[in-house]
Amino acid sequence: MFCGKCGEKQVSGEKFCGNCGEALAASNASSSHSTNTGVAQEVIVKSDPISSVPIANKKISNTHVGMIACAAVGLVAIIVFISILFGGNNPERVAQQYLRTIHNGNYFRATRRYSAFDADDLINVFVADRRMTERQYNERLNESRGYRNIRAFINAQAQEETERLRAEFGRNYSITVEVVSSDELSLREMNSLIDGMRFSYEIRGHEPDSIIRLDRINSIVRVRADITISGSLGHGSTSTTLEVAQIGRRWRVLADSITPLLPIF
Repeated sequence: MFCGKCGEKQVSGEKFCGNCGEALAASNASSSHSTNTGVAQEVIVKSDPISSVPIANKKISNTHVGMIACAAVGLVAIIVFISILFGGNNPERVAQQYLRTIHNGNYFRATRRYSAFDADDLINVFVADRRMTERQYNERLNESRGYRNIRAFINAQAQEETERLRAEFGRNYSITVEVVSSDELSLREMNSLIDGMRFSYEIRGHEPDSIIRLDRINSIVRVRADITISGSLGHGSTSTTLEVAQIGRRWRVLADSITPLLPIF
């Protein structure tokens, strides 16, 4: 045993230090208390960084998981967007959608989404060929058919077509369009078709580029398709052929579904 104050070695059983007179029991108790306190403090100090490590790691881990999840969701959204935007942008798919939409009586929608022509341009050309303005044509249409304008008349035709299909095939009828073949026109065939369209507009006094950008056509594919209408009351089928042009980066049908519906005065 040693003195807690001066460090002198002591004789066992003595109450006071023989060198400095310090009470050995009090010194030892104090020394023991001091040592225990130091150990306790050391445990606390050492436990803090240990306990904080997993907490920090959890935060980092959760952040990484969140970033990965957000990146995955973003990637899926991009893939879906691209598939929607460009997945159906091929001549066969465009022809199918155009024919299905037309046979459902959605003429304006078919023209807006799948045709190479704008509906307003087609109407302007049609009334100009009659040597009329659209207003004059609408007046004649109202007098003879009771429709206030061209668009009201076409929408009425669409409704009548829907009712006709329901009466013939059943209210639950469905339309299936199957592409039979698709053949890309040769350069000679394509140029011949484009020249024919250009001449047709020019000879009637129209500027082709104001109706369709023929100079931007890169390719034309002739698509043949079978159309089947089926319902609870029966089914029917027909076949048709369409030219689908790649104008810039988009495929569009070279067909007019609007003006064939209009009466000629």
